[in-house]
Formats: sequence, structure tokens, C-alpha cells
Amino acid sequence: MDSIILAGGLGRRLGELAKDTPKPLIEVAGKPVLSYILKSLSHFYLDPLGHGKCLLTVNPGHEAPFRKFLQENHECQFGLNLELIVESPDIYDADIGPIKGLHHAYMNHVAEEGTEGAMVLAGDNISSLDLSDFYRFFRQDTRRSVIALYDSGGRPIFGDYARAELSRGNIVQRLEEKAMPSFSPLINTTNYIFTDEDMQKIGKYLEQGEKESVISWLVKNGSVIQAYKFGHYWFDVGTFDSLERANDFFTPGGLLASPTYWDQEYQSNPNAIIRENKIKQGEK
Repeated sequence: MDSIILAGGLGRRLGELAKDTPKPLIEVAGKPVLSYILKSLSHFYLDPLGHGKCLLTVNPGHEAPFRKFLQENHECQFGLNLELIVESPDIYDADIGPIKGLHHAYMNHVAEEGTEGAMVLAGDNISSLDLSDFYRFFRQDTRRSVIALYDSGGRPIFGDYARAELSRGNIVQRLEEKAMPSFSPLINTTNYIFTDEDMQKIGKYLEQGEKESVISWLVKNGSVIQAYKFGHYWFDVGTFDSLERANDFFTPGGLLASPTYWDQEYQSNPNAIIRENKIKQGEK
């Protein structure tokens, strides 16, 4: 199965830090975020089930730093069949830019008769998601796309994250954008395996100019999306808070490396719960 890394984001939430350095190339504990993702992919492609190419989609404004990274950091590519895809400028002129980039890359570089779909990975995430197990889960029923959900399990993870509500059989029933932790502990990590059928549907989603999340739209339009849940760690380095936590976690001896840290912080910080309730009531 081919994989597509979505690395075209502009990193607006990181301000000056991401002005000249794309989010996937920002360092966490001395290594670019992208190197963590490529290492995880290399384990997948070493698996007997895994074979295919890896597409790295970027916006034209960030082409130069990505080319420099690939030319100067061969050891971070782990022998992957890696291809840089530079999208046209109009792809990233709106909030749905990453979806445009995904669909364009798939239709022009992956789709062909008999293709089962593609693995799609967020270029600004570092997580403990086991891609081989993720793919094996998909292979149990290849008619359905799969979404990787991080089970926060009550950990104090706040931010503008989409959270999922599941029905019986771990099927996505509803995806709520910018949801509070009380809605669901299951966070959308923007890591998917889309079937070819759903990738074709995404073309219609773009044609219609839809504004809701692509997962919500697919569910409303008849797609059955399976949920693959994982735990341990997940960091979206698109925010300063998460970037700081990721650095602490991966730095030897860092505070977050303690397996009991999350639970201890939650128990010792009841203000987290109070803050959530105030936000619900429109307070600050």
C-alpha cells in the first residue's frame, strides 16, 4: 500500500517559528518531526504485508527546505521509496487545502485499477501508532476506510481537536470539530487508511465545496468508517503547548517520559475540569 504524508500545512498557530521552517521540519528533541514519521513508516514497509512508495506532499512555498532535508539527511529516510510532490499554489488557498493536496496526490500518483487505497499520515504528528497493526486492522475488511483515534483515557489534553463518537462495532457515528474532552476521549489524529472508493468520493466533496470535515461528510454520504484506537502517546506539534510536551517526552529523563505523569497531572490539576465547564458556559 502506498502512503501519503500531508506536509503542506502553513503552521499559522506557531507564528514566527514556522515562518521559514515547515512544521514537519521543526525539531523535537534534536530531530525533525518528519524523521519520526519516516522511521515509523520504515517499520511498516519492512513488514511482509507492507510494500509501496511514500509520497510527501508539500506546498510550493516550502519546497526548498524539504528538498534540502531530503538531500542532506539520507539516514532519516530509512531506505524508503520516497517521492516529493510539490502541489500547485491554488491547492493551499483555503482551510481544505490538505484535503485538496491529498486528493490530487492520490489521483495523479497512486490511483490505478485494483488499487485498494492509501495510508494517509499527518506530517505534524508524532505518535505511538503502530502502522503495521493499523494496516492489519484495515485488511480485516478492505471495503471500509479506517481512522486512527488516540484514546486519551482521561488525560488532560486540551486543544482544538476533533473527537469521535462511535457506534456499536467501533464505527464512526459522529465527528465533532473543536470538541471538549467530555464529548469523547477519542481524538482524530488525522491518520487514515482510505479505500479507493472513499478517495473517489473525496473528489465529489471538493467539487461541492463542502466545509464540514471530510470524515463527517463521508459518513453522511454512506461510507462506513472503522475506528482503530491506540494509546500511550500522541503529539500534534502544530501548537506550542504540544511541541513543548513532545520535547519533554522525547528528551532523555524528561518529565513526560514517566508513564504515570499524565494521570498524576490530571489528578493534581482539577482546574482542567473547571476550565472545561467554564468554556462550555461561555466563560473564560
